[in-house]
Order: sequence, then structure tokens, then C-alpha cells
Amino acid sequence: MNHHSDSFETLHELAVQKMDDKAKVVAQTEANLTQASKQLEMLGEYRLDYIARLQARLKEGMSSAQCVNFQRFISTLEEALGQQRAIITQLGKQVEKEREAWFESRREVNSMQALIDRRKQEQLKIANRQEQKMNDEFAARAYFASRRQASGS
Repeated sequence: MNHHSDSFETLHELAVQKMDDKAKVVAQTEANLTQASKQLEMLGEYRLDYIARLQARLKEGMSSAQCVNFQRFISTLEEALGQQRAIITQLGKQVEKEREAWFESRREVNSMQALIDRRKQEQLKIANRQEQKMNDEFAARAYFASRRQASGS
């Protein structure tokens, strides 16, 4: 291979590394989204549990101050749920952005690989033509040598 091909192979290897790095970012972002979704689910369950506690305490009887405290805490949980939903929305957008960046780097790697494969095929054709030319020359020399030998004997 010539220097140009070696440089192109190096660029291809760098592009593959870049694609692998982007795949890791996608995986990490997806893991963050999964974790945030689990946290949302836990907050929702905690909110429902707290509402059930409030209802049970209301049946038993409670002071208005305790009722207000329960309602404030439930309101705080609802705010946290809203914030967590916003985080999930943002992470979902980030996952899509990172996936698109990975797809783009994969397209780049595939294009480079196609060029490398095409160059290798061209080099193989050239090598095959040179080999065929050498074989033809060898056969021609052998033929003429045998004719000279046959006519000279």
C-alpha cells in the first residue's frame, strides 16, 4: 500500500474510534434516562403512598395543621414529579441527539470503508493485470524459445 492508503486507513481507524466513543455516550445517556424514569416511578409511588396515608389519617381524625402539612408535602411531591418529567423530556431529547450523532459517525465510517474496499479492489485488478502481463510475456518468451530451439535443432 502506498502512503496515501496508509493515511486513509489511519483516518478510518480514527473514525471508528469516534463512532465507538459516540456509542458509549449514547449508552450512558440512555442509562441516565432509565435511571430518571425509575426515579419518576418511585416518586409517583411515594406520592400515592402518602395520599393513602393522608386518607387513612383523615378517617382516624387529625388536626387541620396536620392536614395542611400533609397537603403541602403532597404538593412538594407533585412539584418534584413535574421536575422529574422535565428531566426525562430533556434526557429523551439528548438521547435522540446522541443517537443521531452516532448514526452520522457510523455513516462516515461506512463510507470510508466502502472507499477502502473500492481502492483494494482497484489495486487487486491492477496487480492481476500486471501478473497476467508477466505471464503472457513469460509464455511468449517460452514459445519463441521453443520455436528457436525447434528450428535450430
